[in-house]
Amino acid sequence: MSDNLDKTENEEDWDNSILDEAKATVHSYGFIPHEVSFNQKSPHVVIVSATDRENRNNSLILKWCKTNPSTQIAILSTLVEEGFDLIPDYIECERDSASLQASSGRYWTCQPFVGSEFSYDWLDFDCPPQHCFHAGEALAKLHAIGAQAVRHHGIQFSQTHKTRTIISGLAEKLRRTFEILGNFEFNNPPAESTKLKSKKNKAQNARESALTLLKQLPAQRLCAKAETLSSELLKIETSLTQTINHGDFHPGNILFSTGSILAVVDWEYISVGSSMLDLGYALFMFCLQPPIDGIIDQELFSSRKTEAFLDGYNYHGLSLKGFQYLEKYSEFAHLLVLDWLCNELCKKSNAKPQTKYQQYQALKYPELALALTYCCQ
Repeated sequence: MSDNLDKTENEEDWDNSILDEAKATVHSYGFIPHEVSFNQKSPHVVIVSATDRENRNNSLILKWCKTNPSTQIAILSTLVEEGFDLIPDYIECERDSASLQASSGRYWTCQPFVGSEFSYDWLDFDCPPQHCFHAGEALAKLHAIGAQAVRHHGIQFSQTHKTRTIISGLAEKLRRTFEILGNFEFNNPPAESTKLKSKKNKAQNARESALTLLKQLPAQRLCAKAETLSSELLKIETSLTQTINHGDFHPGNILFSTGSILAVVDWEYISVGSSMLDLGYALFMFCLQPPIDGIIDQELFSSRKTEAFLDGYNYHGLSLKGFQYLEKYSEFAHLLVLDWLCNELCKKSNAKPQTKYQQYQALKYPELALALTYCCQ
């Protein structure tokens, strides 16, 4: 079994090996592949055009990961059984399993492709209020049915990733992140007067601008803040209803149609805990209004979108217990995003953004970094 599951220095060879493996995997799910290509936003997702045994055309989504997703799939199946109907079906392979391990060691899953009338990227921050309302409804539905599932199948979820683990581990994780950030050195950053205007160079310069902003943050104070919040939230968690959390609920993971939601996707960070961290994170992702040209001349979080999201979330008549703690959970969610962004920007693979999407992301990072410097202070 290969240990080399991530990109090597020869990216073209790595890409080809993933696509070849995807073709072989599709056969095990009973399809004949015709075209395979990467989802431009993720090297872990392959889009496949294929025909089934009855010669019908199918569009499929294949995802690979390094760890066995069977527990995650079992939880999602339980949610579907309990009535949460926004999860695309998993297709079983010839071994009567929803996941398949290839010889490389990667685990693969296969689902039907679900088209969306409205497609968002999590860095666009342009989801309108009506979609925020529907997203709030979907998250409330998940948390209500998730709480029901935990009550009915508590033992089944005993080994599931816990929100408490995320809360208890952030302060130390953030310390390590700031240490990496403090030791980070730019690779020959171009002088302001000599910066080239190509998209690739603009993207590289944007990444370095974001890193420069983040390196100026008061690391010691933010780590202390994370520790204090963690201590407070761990006490609160035990008093709140336990449910299933999505873990990465943002506009890019919601497939919208006119007046409704077709599906919620990308459940890699699913966990069991109170709903408040999931809600605080979602409000950040749906309602943030990043600075324009480095200037915050408006409210950092859109009041219209926040009100719409919470109206949708309250629509199902859920108890408001816990909302008194939402501000603290939101502050914690901001630190989670900060930790992620610092680590993402310090990755060697992001030193020179290559693909169009990597370049697009890099150009957005300074806005996000500046917003985080405001809301994490």
